[in-house]
Order: sequence, then structure tokens, then C-alpha cells
Amino acid sequence: MRGAGFSEVSSLLISASAPAAHALYQAVRHREINAIGVFTLAILAVSALATLLTGNPRTALARNGAFTALAAVWLFVTLFTKRPFTYQAAKAMLPRRSAAMERLLATDPSFVRVWRGLTTLWGWGLLVDAALRVVMAYTLPVDTVPALDGVLYAVTWLALQIVTQITLHRTGTLRKIFADGPPPTAKARQQGR
Repeated sequence: MRGAGFSEVSSLLISASAPAAHALYQAVRHREINAIGVFTLAILAVSALATLLTGNPRTALARNGAFTALAAVWLFVTLFTKRPFTYQAAKAMLPRRSAAMERLLATDPSFVRVWRGLTTLWGWGLLVDAALRVVMAYTLPVDTVPALDGVLYAVTWLALQIVTQITLHRTGTLRKIFADGPPPTAKARQQGR
């Protein structure tokens, strides 16, 4: 957009319209208000308003740091629940292991500690990521920040994912989840009849 002659502010505001449109489309399509969609629209609206009021494109660039910081806060809040965020995420990715995971959550304190520790790790990782995004937004050339934003996302996610996998392996958490083997498939259940 910058190459097409748009100003920094216009380019950044237009680029925010895609996630806003997606959130609105999902709300209309599913006829329900999604908390994540409302969160996204609220951050985009506040960022756009602040950018328009200040005329400063760096305000729009800093919004990604705000997204990340709020996500970190949400992760920390889940530490006060029975199911911390990383546990919920793993359970969603392993639906066939759901019963085993719930059983371990209810009976194995070390299993719970691992998920609380990983959620804390991800929360702090996202806070560091958020701080770096804000620093980039206010110190680097405006036209380079969007590309570096994507690089920082990849680096943060990869680093946290590596530590997570090492932790799950070293603590034996994955072994516990899959201790009784994979659940039988429909075909195997039919053959066993």
C-alpha cells in the first residue's frame, strides 16, 4: 500500500480492516457474539481511534504489542482456574486423549504442575514479545515494523514451542497422556465385537 502512494497512517488503518472484517463476518455468519471477536474489534477500534487522534502511525504499530500483552494477562488469569491455558490447548489438540487428561488432572499433582508451569512460561514469553513489539513500533522505521512483527511472532512461537515440547518429554507428561495407548478406532471396536 505504501508503494501505491498511501500514507503510513492510511496503510496501517486499512491493514487492520481485514481482521476487523473477519471478526464481523464470523459474528454475522454464526449469529453469536464471540469473546475473541469482540476483543479483536475493541483493540482495533481503540488503536484506530488513537491513531486518528494522534496522527501517529506508531500508535497503530503498537497495537500488536497490546494484543500480545492482553493475551499474556489472559494466560495468567487461567492459572487461577482448574484448567490452565496450556492444558486446555493440549486437550483441544488431543480430543481422543481427553478422558485420560481429565483423569490425570484430577489425580496427579505433578501433571497439574507441568501445565501451570507451561502456562506461566507462555505468559511471560508473551509479555516479553509484547514489550519487544512496542519497542519496535516506537524505535524502528515505520515501514519495516510490519515485516519484523511477523518474524518476531515466528521466533516467539517457535522458542516457546521448543521449550514446551522439551518440558513435556522430560517430565514424562506425554508418556502419561498416552500410557494406555491410543484409543480404539471405530474399525477396531467393530472387529472386537
